[in-house]
Amino acid sequence: MSFEQKTLCCTVNIAVIVMCSLEMTAIIVGYLTNFEHPLMRCRSYNVSVGGPEHSTVTTQKRLCTTNGPLLAWLIAHLFINLAALIAIQTSRYRAIIPYISAAVVDLLMASAYFVVLLVQMIRGEQIDPVLVVFIVVVVIFKSYSVYCSRRLYWILQSVFDRRYSTRTMIVKDDSVFQF
Repeated sequence: MSFEQKTLCCTVNIAVIVMCSLEMTAIIVGYLTNFEHPLMRCRSYNVSVGGPEHSTVTTQKRLCTTNGPLLAWLIAHLFINLAALIAIQTSRYRAIIPYISAAVVDLLMASAYFVVLLVQMIRGEQIDPVLVVFIVVVVIFKSYSVYCSRRLYWILQSVFDRRYSTRTMIVKDDSVFQF
């Protein structure tokens, strides 16, 4: 393993695999547990339950939704991360491009959202501190994801080029190359 393939504590391959797995796990667990993330819109409704024979009981129900484009982006993330995991196993560097693109878009959007939160804090508006921490963690995670995935792209491209270079590309007679 060369120095170019290491990042922080492990290889770039392992780092991208861990990041893809963490994203996929967070999306699936969040969906299955109905976790209320900071970007959800929640409303409370009064619901009356009962009939003519029983007294009616009014309870308060909470309904949380995620907007459509965000939900579509999360579903696309699942498939993009799955394609990136397959690309790492098969050493296909072109299949990493959607993962890099998604990570860059995520980084840009999270950074823009962080700037909006900073402006709101400067203006003195009340902001949920959990939301600020969440966005800061997303910005750091996505920055590292872009960094590692770009390096992985170049590493896989060089592996692919070495593996599939034809023998005619190898110079056998170097007498014409006089230095």
